[in-house]
Amino acid sequence: MKKLIKYGNENSQYGELYLHDTNCIGTVCLFHGGFWTMPHDLHQFDNVAHELLNLGFCVWNIEYRRIGETNHKWRDVFDDATKAINELNNIKNIYNHVNINNVFVVGHSAGGHLAIWLNSQDLKIDVKKFIGLSPILDLEIAYYKNAGDGSVEKLLHGNPNEFPERYLFGSPIKLKRKNSSELIIHGNMDDYVPIKWSKLYHEKIRKFTDISHLIELEACGHMDFIDSKSNVFDVLKSNIR
Repeated sequence: MKKLIKYGNENSQYGELYLHDTNCIGTVCLFHGGFWTMPHDLHQFDNVAHELLNLGFCVWNIEYRRIGETNHKWRDVFDDATKAINELNNIKNIYNHVNINNVFVVGHSAGGHLAIWLNSQDLKIDVKKFIGLSPILDLEIAYYKNAGDGSVEKLLHGNPNEFPERYLFGSPIKLKRKNSSELIIHGNMDDYVPIKWSKLYHEKIRKFTDISHLIELEACGHMDFIDSKSNVFDVLKSNIR
C-alpha cells in the first residue's frame, strides 16, 4: 500500500509512504539524487522502495524543493529535509503501525548529502543510522570541481567567496556530528562524485569521533546505487536492520 503525504504547502513538499497492513520492522527514509535539480525526482528510488518494503520496512520516499522550481531559495532543500524527517511523528499518529523506533535515513548523491547533513541537525525523530550512497559531503570542493555543471552555485545562489556562511551551513564536512551512526558507501568507479571526496571526509571525521564508517565498493559506478537488483543493494540491506 502506498500513500502520498504532504509535509508542507509547497508543491514539492510531499513524499510517498509505503505501508504494511501490520507492524513493520522499521522505517527507511529515502532522499533521491540528481544534484538537487529538476526534473530529477523521488521516482529514482521506486524500485528500491518496493524492495525495502518486501524486507519488512515501511518506506518514506521523500520529494523536496529543487533547483529550477519557481521562487527557489537557497534554504529550501535543507528546510525540506528536516521537515520531512520530523513529519514521521505526524505519520505515526495517523498510521500507528509505522515503526519510528528503528529509523534509517538513506540518500543517494545529492540525497546522500542531505542524509549525512541531517546527522548534524536537531531532529524530533531518533535516527539509528544515516547512510550516504555516493554522497556530496563538501560543497566547497564540489563547487570548485564544478560538480553537476555548477549545481552547487545554483543551490546556494552564489560562490564560497560571496556566501562562506552558506557553504559552512550546508557542508557535512564542516559540521559537528550528532551521536547517531553514519555510513558512507561509495564506488571506486564513480565518474560523478569521486570516491576520494568521501575518503577525505571519513579521515577528517574519524579524527574526532568513531561514529563514521566508510565502505568502498569495487567496480561500482554512481548510478548502481538505485538498482535494487545490484550487488550494491545487497550491501545496503546488510547495513539496515
